[in-house]
Amino acid sequence: MDAGVKKLFVMRHAESLEDIDKSAYERIADADMPLSEYGREQAKTFSLGFVHELGADKHLRLILSPSKRVLETAEIIVSGLPADILCSVSTEHLIVKQNWGNVTRDNRAEIEKQRYLAGVLRYQFPGGESGPEMLSRFDLFAEKFFARQMKGLLKGGIHIGGASLHVVHDNRVGRRFEEDNKSLSKNPDLLPTFLGA
Repeated sequence: MDAGVKKLFVMRHAESLEDIDKSAYERIADADMPLSEYGREQAKTFSLGFVHELGADKHLRLILSPSKRVLETAEIIVSGLPADILCSVSTEHLIVKQNWGNVTRDNRAEIEKQRYLAGVLRYQFPGGESGPEMLSRFDLFAEKFFARQMKGLLKGGIHIGGASLHVVHDNRVGRRFEEDNKSLSKNPDLLPTFLGA
């Protein structure tokens, strides 16, 4: 990113098939999960308003999880932007969804119960990733991103939607997301940001 960049947007994907059909994982791998019809409409609607958030900025850099639902969301958003906005797109494997391992339709309810008893960010999925492993990936992403791209640029508040990446904000910015979320509503000069899993 060049030194003139004033806004950082990190967006969550639109509604995907797994959001409305929990049995979708029996047929489709997580990385291949597509958007739902409503999700495609959400992305189109978001794109219409997003161009106003960009303001006079004519350069947009997208760093995306390589999952299909994220790539579809980005494609729809970018296709709705004016032609004079230059977009660069890259994928980053460090920000993929937590690996739930051997979760199936048959064991999901019990695993969810165990996960909430242990703590969502502490739980080790059978054959998958633990919360600390996921958080370590997110922290590596944040270190890489802020060191290479945002050094000295992140000076304001961040509005976040998506619980798992709150950790990136909390660790890298040094404040709890809730503090910045409250600050945003009081200070329009802060950096508007959307961050999601």
